[in-house]
Amino acid sequence: MVLYHPNGRVVKQHEDYLEQEAAKNANDNARRYYDQINIAKKKSPNAHEEKNKRVHIVIDEQSYFELFCREDCLLIGEDLRGFNVKNEEKIPTEKGGLDRRTLMKCSSFANDYFTYEPDGKELHLPVTYPKVHSSGVYWDDQLSHVRGNEVTNFIVPWLKRMEVVVQDGGQDPPVMVARDKLPRIGIPASLLEKIHLYNVMLHLGIASYFQRPLIDALVLQMYQTDLRQCHLDTLEMTVGRFYARGVAVLDPVLSHFIGTYPLRSLTDR
Repeated sequence: MVLYHPNGRVVKQHEDYLEQEAAKNANDNARRYYDQINIAKKKSPNAHEEKNKRVHIVIDEQSYFELFCREDCLLIGEDLRGFNVKNEEKIPTEKGGLDRRTLMKCSSFANDYFTYEPDGKELHLPVTYPKVHSSGVYWDDQLSHVRGNEVTNFIVPWLKRMEVVVQDGGQDPPVMVARDKLPRIGIPASLLEKIHLYNVMLHLGIASYFQRPLIDALVLQMYQTDLRQCHLDTLEMTVGRFYARGVAVLDPVLSHFIGTYPLRSLTDR
């Protein structure tokens, strides 16, 4: 409650005390609450145009339990150790890193992050659910499992080719490139790599135009592969888990997999 003077003015000392107590509670590590006003003040609308900024992509440590399971639940979920990552991985390994302007133009997640963190040097994956104002520890806040192989072998080389296009576009006069002439993301041969690469694209928020060739190759290979060899555990821990709190039926890969299931032979169901 705020105290007022008889003339209707707020008691300044008491108001300052309440603000200090609120800030103390908000900064408590157990609560992990972030003041949205303070976050909005850090916004830099021109961050995507700043040149000569280099950043890295970091694959964080990962530890997964069954969906919606917390440590304080009576029924503790199974620890999905096969998809845990014990040590973080910085990509690329060389000191120069990636051009931030290019990364922001190619990734909606990077654009959102560096717009509000203009001094940031690292983009962390997997993407996490928004922080909540609650006491105790928030478990399983990462959307889905992400591994670094596909980022290193496919995303980074593509971003370096895109950097040339972005730099040419910044010349005077700018060099315009037709969309169908833009560098494409390479498509891996194995089904497992395709699933992981598609999941990375979802986390980074890469435009659907660049996703489409991979989606076409992925759904075709899954349809032509026996169900037991489709790496369904990986599909569940990556793309499926990514949509755990969303509308999974809107994803083209999951929709195709579900829609073609009745076309499989009885022995393959």
